Formats: sequence, C-alpha cells, structure tokens
Amino acid sequence: DRPYLVWQFRYEYPKELTSGKRDNPVTFLEACRALHAMFVRALELRPEARGGESVEFADMESALKDLLAFQGVQAVRAEQWREAAKAGKILPKGFEIPAYAGWNEEETRLHGAADCTVAFKSHLCLFLKAASQHRAYVLNDLLPGHGLMVA
Repeated sequence: DRPYLVWQFRYEYPKELTSGKRDNPVTFLEACRALHAMFVRALELRPEARGGESVEFADMESALKDLLAFQGVQAVRAEQWREAAKAGKILPKGFEIPAYAGWNEEETRLHGAADCTVAFKSHLCLFLKAASQHRAYVLNDLLPGHGLMVA
C-alpha cells in the first residue's frame, strides 16, 4: 500500500542473498499501463460495454507518476487520487471516485451485528474468502505445478 517506496530485503538464508532493488513507482506504473491496455482491449472486444469517454494512457502517465511518488498517510494519498480523477488527469473530467472505506471501518460496523448474514455478505467477508481461496490455489496448485514448493 505504499507505491512510493524503493526497497529491498535480505534473505534469512542464505544471508548473502538479497531481493535486489524493488522500485515500486516504476513497477506500479508498469502495472497501470498493463491494466489500461487490458481495459482498452476489453472494450475493443466488447464495445457495447463502453460507458463514456476514455483517457489515453499517454495523457494520464505524468499524473500517475506524480500520484505513485506522492508520500503521505493513506487518507491523504487516497484524496490525491480522488482529486486527480475529478480534475480529469487520470479519468474523464468530473469523474468522482467514492471516498475510501477501509476494512477497519467495515469490521467496526459489522462487529456485534445481530444478524450474522449481513457480515457474510459484506465486502470484507467476501474479499477475505476470495483471498483465502486464491492463496490456497497459489500454494497448493500453481507453484507446485511449476516445481516450486512453499513451506
């Protein structure tokens, strides 16, 4: 959740092995470019799904670089993204990104609810279920299928 970080780590064993430099701003921008290309391709395949105008990646790249490099607490960074979207820097002008509601707020809202089915249908619960299934797939099927084992 810190796209501005440039970092690395040293393995516990063998001690001389490091991860190499990780440059989140560069990697995250690469991911943004790939996501944009994926959505462009999806609209080429399903033009009826278009909901309005679009923004070329080249027109948003500079703003994305600034957003990814911006250092601050989560709430301030989220507000930066909302302002950039509304100003038309990363989305069509006037687009409103809803205020970020973190998992902690949802957990607090659900805590002690009289009807537990509300919790089971919440975004928090659904996300945690999906994350658990994804983790199990990666650890039990995907990695072993490529000869990799994680203890």
